Amino acid sequence: MMMDHLKYLNARLGEASTLAGITGLLALLHIHVDPGVVKDITLYMPMVTGVLSILLADVSAKKTPAAVAQDVLAGILAALPAAQQQAPAATPAAPPPPAA
Repeated sequence: MMMDHLKYLNARLGEASTLAGITGLLALLHIHVDPGVVKDITLYMPMVTGVLSILLADVSAKKTPAAVAQDVLAGILAALPAAQQQAPAATPAAPPPPAA
């Protein structure tokens, strides 16, 4: 039953008209997305979808949805320290030599 709902939702979100409708509703409600939020989504969603793609195959085999959710949460919590580490600061480039 839950998988049927997810399949339906996935099919609807794959249509351009659905995305256009969501955009229209958000604009009507004066909801704007901060570019920083988009950056965070694009940074963390591959991690989340990677964990989910590994664990969702087990749903139909032996695990209950609650056990899968617990595994997903444990995976996300284990990955957070690595994701929170900041990249090393870039060394500033040397200034160009003065023109002669």
